[in-house]
Amino acid sequence: MTDPIAVVAELAQIFERYGVRYALSGSMASSLFGEPRSTIDADIAVSVDAATFAEIADVLTGRGFYVPVDFATESIACGTSFNIISPESFKIDLFMATDHVLDRRQLDNRVQVSLPGVDTPIWVVAPADQILRKLDWCRKGGAVSDRQWRDVVGILAAQSQHLDLDDLMNRATDLGVDDLLRAALDELRTGSG
Repeated sequence: MTDPIAVVAELAQIFERYGVRYALSGSMASSLFGEPRSTIDADIAVSVDAATFAEIADVLTGRGFYVPVDFATESIACGTSFNIISPESFKIDLFMATDHVLDRRQLDNRVQVSLPGVDTPIWVVAPADQILRKLDWCRKGGAVSDRQWRDVVGILAAQSQHLDLDDLMNRATDLGVDDLLRAALDELRTGSG
């Protein structure tokens, strides 16, 4: 049975060794700060150049990972995403950080989190930035995904004492998702979720 946390921790250690800035994002990250839920993959925001990733790819393939090197090189150049597969068939989606404000925030504001059974902490996208990213995905998707929405409300509920809601609303306004943030906060206040 695959231990997703162990796979993410192994990849994080490799990134650290090569000086690569990364942050766990997506459902696994949301589960750390909000409502826990299962996921079939891990999402990681990463800033890496092609030459460094080529070295990392050699290490990963030596450990049994499937790494589509040509596609990865193209994705790095274009600032898109690609996935790698662990020996246990666990998928990790690597999202290349671009100059977009949300990409920059994910890496600039990341926080270290200690995970059960992992010796060293890993970098995770900060709760406020997870909320903004998920609201942006909801807006761009044209509809609110139930899972994304639950993640947003779950993080807001669990982290309300630690979030600067004024700053979060200002960032949401800048991104054009302030209406969604207000709706999530209203749902949290009224318990209508």
